[in-house]
Amino acid sequence: MCVPLFDMIRRWVFEGVLEDPACEFFIVPSSTNTSSNRDLWRDAYRIEPAKLPPFINAELAATILRAGKSINFLRDACNDARWVQEWAPGASEAAAELGYGQVWGCAVLSCA
Repeated sequence: MCVPLFDMIRRWVFEGVLEDPACEFFIVPSSTNTSSNRDLWRDAYRIEPAKLPPFINAELAATILRAGKSINFLRDACNDARWVQEWAPGASEAAAELGYGQVWGCAVLSCA
């Protein structure tokens, strides 16, 4: 369970990609039509509380949601796909190399 979940979180946080073929991820697209940039930020995605694993609290889930929404907003509303294309692969690769217990507080994932 943890490896697929970690991969979904990694893709969402670093690339803004919601890839969930089995519909298990706790971040889901909203059924609301997002016709404006404001709607994209506010309404495009949401947390499905019933799908939250016991080791991810609501605060952490909200942080994960905001990270992916930010990438989506930069790419789609601000037309800044270049930023995502430049930073996402390196950060995503660094995250993929992490082992169990090395995720939280890891400075290598920072873009600054």
